[in-house]
Amino acid sequence: MDLPRRSLEFRLLDQADKIRLVLVGLFLVTLYTLPRSAVAHFPVAATVITFYCLYVLFGHFVLNWHLIRREGRVHLMAALMVCVDVLFMSVFVWALGPDFNNLALLLLLDVIFAAAFFSGFELPLVTGLVCGAMIALGASAPHEAHRLHAQAGMLGATVVVAWLAYAMAEVARHEKATSDRIVQFLTEGVMLITGNGEIAVVNPRIEHMFGVDSSKLVGLNVRDPANAAALEPLSYILEDIPTGPEQSDRTRARQLHIENPNPMDIETLTVPCSAPGTGQSAWVIVCKDITQVLTKVRVKEEGLAVITHELRGRLHSVRASSEVLIRMADHLTPQVRAEALRLLDSETRRLSRLIGRTLEAAAMEDGSDSMQFEDVCLNSLVREACGGLVSLASEKNQTLAVVTSPAEPRVWADATRLDQVVCNLVENAVKFTPEGGKIQVTVSSDAEAARVSVADNGCGVEPEMREAIFEKFTHGESGAAGYVSGGLGLGLFLCREIVRKHGGEIACDSVRGRGSTFTFTLPLARAAAIAS
Repeated sequence: MDLPRRSLEFRLLDQADKIRLVLVGLFLVTLYTLPRSAVAHFPVAATVITFYCLYVLFGHFVLNWHLIRREGRVHLMAALMVCVDVLFMSVFVWALGPDFNNLALLLLLDVIFAAAFFSGFELPLVTGLVCGAMIALGASAPHEAHRLHAQAGMLGATVVVAWLAYAMAEVARHEKATSDRIVQFLTEGVMLITGNGEIAVVNPRIEHMFGVDSSKLVGLNVRDPANAAALEPLSYILEDIPTGPEQSDRTRARQLHIENPNPMDIETLTVPCSAPGTGQSAWVIVCKDITQVLTKVRVKEEGLAVITHELRGRLHSVRASSEVLIRMADHLTPQVRAEALRLLDSETRRLSRLIGRTLEAAAMEDGSDSMQFEDVCLNSLVREACGGLVSLASEKNQTLAVVTSPAEPRVWADATRLDQVVCNLVENAVKFTPEGGKIQVTVSSDAEAARVSVADNGCGVEPEMREAIFEKFTHGESGAAGYVSGGLGLGLFLCREIVRKHGGEIACDSVRGRGSTFTFTLPLARAAAIAS
């Protein structure tokens, strides 16, 4: 049974307990204000009311419904108490005599309670029990005509009340189930704490966040020191709940970091709920997992620091070269002037590339980038892309080999963007491969997809970094001779986003110290056209 339903059960049981106290008072007043001669069986009535008083006091002061709920016997105990109620009231009304048979209508309270509390076979059983009691009491009428009339009226009233109570309870249960489902499936954790400090609702997200069993939390009082151990995992979010009956209408928000059961950053909001004219009645605690949000903020901050550092370095070089040309133009040899101009050109190109990649990454994230798809021969595209990088590999005496597919796979792609992916992967391979290393670009395909693999025998990637290197501002670790750190760490991020926009995937397979293989797959042109 779901937790909100259990909370409703506790409220129904509490109200039933109060009604029993009222009934005891009513029966005592009825019995001891009537002349003894007016009561058919006074000793029996006095005995019944005495035992009923003890029974009601036991239920009010001794019975622990929370303990019974933990043992899974709430329904059994509630059914027994309904049976006892029917038995005591039936015998008491019989002892008073036929003139008081109208009091038997109080048995309908048990039918109404059963309709609200039980949702299975228990309601027909309770209705049958009450009907039996009505028939027995009606049989005590002095005249047969009166007897049949009384029995028919009581049975009719019992059935009608049972049906109406059940119909109304079903409507209420349906409406409540709808709201409960919303709470249960919220992505935020939600707790409801009543005005007296009892936990009424705990949704599954709270369980996931704090590693608690919600079935053991509902009904616990957050102000009871005896519950401190059970509530210890929630101690951080319960700090804003008043420890006494004082009122507060201020919403409290805080951020906290927890380590168990999983490291997580959480934002909590404690909202007091009050009904007009009644004062504060409950608190709602909403917990939101903001781990990813804070991670993105940290990544952006780190990325901004990287961008700032790179731009400052490039601008410093440009400024130094320009100052040399301006202040010493008449004293520079042609060789020095040419070197300064070459440095200016190199640094401005690098600045343009850094800014361009930053803008590309932003466009990829917000979806504002545009692509021009066409039918592309993958073999030709890879050959052309690698042809422009042979000189880059030759500077480090590396071998750059291209192996194309005999199937001549064709893909539905933006040729410029795909060329960017291949060039970036090959440039990374050159960067992370030592002097004299080998790089091989392979094109292959099957019935549905084409694959491009860029393999090198460079420094490799640590296992824990194989997924992280595709995130923004993440750099591969150095480890190859001649490798110099630099760049924004946006290259592989852009590769992943471009490949995904083509309906493909990219992955890294690497052994530390032996090299890496980056492979991306794309749907063939025919499969892509069918999918679109």
